[in-house]
Amino acid sequence: MTTTGFVRLHVADGIAHITLNRPDSLNSISLQLALEFGRMVDSLADREDVRVIVIDGEGPHFCAGGDVIEMVAATDRGAMIGELAQAIHRGLIALAALPIVVITAVRGSVRGAGVGMSLAGDIIVAGATTTFRPAYSGVGLSPDCGLTVLLPSAIGLTRALKITVLDQILTATEAHSLGMVAEVVDDAEVSTRALEIARSISLGPARALGETRRLMRAGMGRTYDEGVNAEGLAIPARGNSDESRERVERFAARSSSSKR
Repeated sequence: MTTTGFVRLHVADGIAHITLNRPDSLNSISLQLALEFGRMVDSLADREDVRVIVIDGEGPHFCAGGDVIEMVAATDRGAMIGELAQAIHRGLIALAALPIVVITAVRGSVRGAGVGMSLAGDIIVAGATTTFRPAYSGVGLSPDCGLTVLLPSAIGLTRALKITVLDQILTATEAHSLGMVAEVVDDAEVSTRALEIARSISLGPARALGETRRLMRAGMGRTYDEGVNAEGLAIPARGNSDESRERVERFAARSSSSKR
């Protein structure tokens, strides 16, 4: 097992298991986590023993989005948000380029960048109590982590715009009915079911299946790289805007209070 602080990697029986490891912060994405995630993904690129990837989060929640506490502490918030977005985007672009099937196992809160992270998986297994929420409007930011490419691809442009613009919360069952989530299981069964699927892929023609996923993702109207690069250019400007500054600080204050 490899642990670099906020990301954990374990490879066994053809399965690479990547775990976001900031449970005290609901696995929110800090700059350190983003950089570590990218390094973990890069380390898998040339490994012949990796046939399938599972991504999950430590604790009861998958990922609550970007780390707003870190945003508030930044001297130049726009630059910091841009650096954070570019760091996590590099890892996600590298992940999308791999000819390896990716399964995301999600529970609890999936917010903002966490929605994009979940959609980076080709098969999403969600716990029954999981909720998905774009959450960007709450902090005055535009989306990142591929959400503007992957969510419309999964559920259609009209639905994706409605959910994102109105900041709607989707239950796991609703996400499944829209075609965003592959399977919904009891919360306690999420990891078990994700690993069952991973094992079946690992024992099958994993390389052919991986190449299938790579071709399908590259074949979307806008390439994943183009989508996340466009997001990466848009989000820093929003980070320095008055409407975002006010909302981020209010959100961070609530987060700090809830931890006391």
